[in-house]
Amino acid sequence: MRNLLAITLLTALSVGGLGVGTSVALSQSHIQLAQAGRWRSLAKISEAQARRTAESAIGGTASSVTLANRNGGLVYEVLVGDTRVIVDAGNGFVLYSENTNLERENNANDEDSFRPRSSIQIPDSYE
Repeated sequence: MRNLLAITLLTALSVGGLGVGTSVALSQSHIQLAQAGRWRSLAKISEAQARRTAESAIGGTASSVTLANRNGGLVYEVLVGDTRVIVDAGNGFVLYSENTNLERENNANDEDSFRPRSSIQIPDSYE
């Protein structure tokens, strides 16, 4: 939390004269950083464990790992090639995977509400 405060202060000092649009964007960025920190405190597995799980499941090298809220559940979204692997942040199981090249309209039957949910549900106070 101290690091976030220091980053906030340094950012505010360095962009003081850039205008209102910049400060709004920075505020949104700070909210996202704080939210990610709260989410990270709920996760039972690390980002590295989620990466290894996804790489083993798909058979490739992960290019990114992001902690995310999927249908109220805490998951890691791991990008391996053209596949987004959704890993439960609580128990490390792969919940499902999806091809990133398909349009969302083509996945109408794959709505999040019909997919397996994470073992960790994000409390409203963490939103």
